[in-house]
Amino acid sequence: MICCEAKIGLCFFNTVLTVLISSPKKYRVAEKSVKSPLFIEIDQDEIYAAALLQHVRAIDPTVKMKGNIKVSLDEANMKKLAQF
Repeated sequence: MICCEAKIGLCFFNTVLTVLISSPKKYRVAEKSVKSPLFIEIDQDEIYAAALLQHVRAIDPTVKMKGNIKVSLDEANMKKLAQF
């Protein structure tokens, strides 16, 4: 399971808005997920997952981000998330 977060905003007061991106297939195929505007499918390079928009949160990246970023979302996927 891939658990990563996509930054969808500018950094203010050491805080960024994040969206959970989850890889279980159920989020991409279950009828309620497909019909819901709160799930956006992500299909890019190594990422085959769904953005769970009901879990938008604010974090301090200097505290919460440990390790290196392995994959970044492209501009098209970031625009899909930003429209929400």
